[in-house]
Amino acid sequence: MKRSIPFSKFFGEMNLTKKQREDREKAAKDTEEVLLILFLVLLEQRRNHSINYEYARNEFIKEYTEVVGKYTDREFADIYVPLVAADIINTTQKHPGDEWYLSDDRAAFIAENEALSVLNHQDYKEATDRGFTRKRWDDVKDNRERDAHILIGGTTIPINQKFHVGDDYMEFPHDYINGSPENLVNCRCHITYLR
Repeated sequence: MKRSIPFSKFFGEMNLTKKQREDREKAAKDTEEVLLILFLVLLEQRRNHSINYEYARNEFIKEYTEVVGKYTDREFADIYVPLVAADIINTTQKHPGDEWYLSDDRAAFIAENEALSVLNHQDYKEATDRGFTRKRWDDVKDNRERDAHILIGGTTIPINQKFHVGDDYMEFPHDYINGSPENLVNCRCHITYLR
């Protein structure tokens, strides 16, 4: 079963400006490219009966740090990318016989979510730098959201506080550092920053 959808459709369902959609689509494409290379390396190693996950993880960290650095600050990339790399490699290791975990579909699925994590972080950083004082969690309102996201939808709080979303305290949707997969994967919520 295919889990990803075209980037234009995924980001098009969200309450984003045209520039935000375009930036997220570009970031997703850049991320997908790095993931496809990672998966090709692992597939080739599998064919040779010699998978070196540590080597693959380190190579992914180098390449993905460059991608993330194009969209946000290097300090964030240096913290964030190793966490993402560990999650991707660990999940792949847990499913050695399942081809989906090294597929184009998984690369796209991860990429669409990664673009949101990175660029939502950058939006938050820019809003705090520009003096915004409040933020509002906007859900999509299409009856496909998680209950916790419906409950938090429309909530406005001071910019330096975290939203209580289910069991997590998050700065913004797709806050990978503070959120759990239950609140991150395929979330289409967005933040509106207010003065």
